[in-house]
Amino acid sequence: MSIHPIIDVETVNLPLNGPNSKESEPGYFNVAKKKAIASFERTYLMQLLAEYKGDMVAAARRAGKSRTGLWNLVRKYGLSPRQFRH
Repeated sequence: MSIHPIIDVETVNLPLNGPNSKESEPGYFNVAKKKAIASFERTYLMQLLAEYKGDMVAAARRAGKSRTGLWNLVRKYGLSPRQFRH
């Protein structure tokens, strides 16, 4: 079915991970990006709050965010500064 005597990678046009893989679905990049950002934010917040023992003022200052902005992120991920106070 090819006009060339040898079939090479450029001749065959197949998705890298197969036709039914999630990676070939439209918008996969955006979904993967959102998941990566969410994972990073949650992990970062947990580490930040643990380091500052739940002190939101100090944590916000260290993160370079407003207290309101940090509170919004903490609530977004269902975290509580109390759980980091020891």
